Amino acid sequence: YAPTNTGAAYQKEVAEAFQSLAREHGVTLIPFFLDRVAGVENLNLEDGIHPNTEGTRIVAETVYQALKPKLDESGRE
Repeated sequence: YAPTNTGAAYQKEVAEAFQSLAREHGVTLIPFFLDRVAGVENLNLEDGIHPNTEGTRIVAETVYQALKPKLDESGRE
């Protein structure tokens, strides 16, 4: 969703828009795929933004866990 420095009202508006679009299009919404990685120095490259190898593994696990129910429904893993 929106960065935390944008204010609560804007964050709420953006979150509602993303949730509405996800429902409308029947897709899985991953609110913050960098959860457990963003801001963690040893999980990011020197730029402090992009995940390193270990950070990328955590991001992949976050995405997988969010999509796993859909994969299970379709019979694929």
